[in-house]
Amino acid sequence: MLARRSGIKVLYQGIEITENIAKDLLSFTYTDNASGNADDVDIALKDNKGKWMNEWFPQKGDSLQAEINTLNWRCDGDRQLLPCGNFIVDEPTYSGRPRIMNLKAISIPANSNFTETKRSRSWSKISIKKMAQDIAKRAGLKLFFDSKTNPILVRIDQSETSDMSFLAEVCEKEGLAFKITDKSIVIFNESEYEQRKSIAKYKEESSTILDYSFKTTLNRTAYAGCRVKYYDAKLGKNIEYLFSVKKIDIKTDKVYQLNARVKTGEEAKRLAQKTLRNLNKKEYQCALKIVGNVDLVGGSCIDLINFGKFSGKYFIDKASHQVGDGYITDLELHKVLEGY
Repeated sequence: MLARRSGIKVLYQGIEITENIAKDLLSFTYTDNASGNADDVDIALKDNKGKWMNEWFPQKGDSLQAEINTLNWRCDGDRQLLPCGNFIVDEPTYSGRPRIMNLKAISIPANSNFTETKRSRSWSKISIKKMAQDIAKRAGLKLFFDSKTNPILVRIDQSETSDMSFLAEVCEKEGLAFKITDKSIVIFNESEYEQRKSIAKYKEESSTILDYSFKTTLNRTAYAGCRVKYYDAKLGKNIEYLFSVKKIDIKTDKVYQLNARVKTGEEAKRLAQKTLRNLNKKEYQCALKIVGNVDLVGGSCIDLINFGKFSGKYFIDKASHQVGDGYITDLELHKVLEGY
């Protein structure tokens, strides 16, 4: 078999600089988060001649595009590509000795009207998708909405909050994943993605696994159900809902109690289901280091085989692809939940 090769392609302010950084490249890391955090890249460069601290020092707010490519990775002649997307230079750092330049960039757009400008507005009888469309249009971003459920919000107030923070909070409350990547707002249903077919299988004895660790805990997880309860003074009654994936005994089973303001029974149901998911998905977690695989991105699932009690289907919460002296992929995963 021909030698495996891995590399990167980088465009800076629309100009390809791959060859310019090739001799100085120590490592390139692309981190893809399924939700909650922005994607980012980190390029570490040696600076023997001092050019990166002087005329080549990157400017905050500059644009950067990157991709990872491989050759002969799975078989002779095999070519693979992982487009990392568009980024904004956020935090260049410099250290010594030896002199090293770290160029860090994130997927959050430079549009301060979206990320920082505080707004106040009331939204009534609007779906999350329509709300996201309005916000995306104002920010000059695309919207990728991938959920069979699209809750209608009776009323919600945006009070001195940026559009990005507000939309992220709404999605979290309604049990939807939210992230910004490649000039797009991405909203999807994590539970639906968990039901998709796994894209890869890894056995404990596989030579492609370099390192792994598992963690399981009972602390604030492994709940049988979640009860949401709120007393509406105007209506003079309690609004509550108990969500569980199987029949439970209130007296003996572990039930999470949540007092939160809800306007309808349907809203209480969605909140109870989302809360139970977020708590219980922390019961089984895994960190996996493997030979680089461009197919593994946040939001995908893989099967882990021959890991005893830890075997099963896992959801990728975070995938970090590192190219330098070889190519490896680090994964953070949680075990797929059944029934919710």
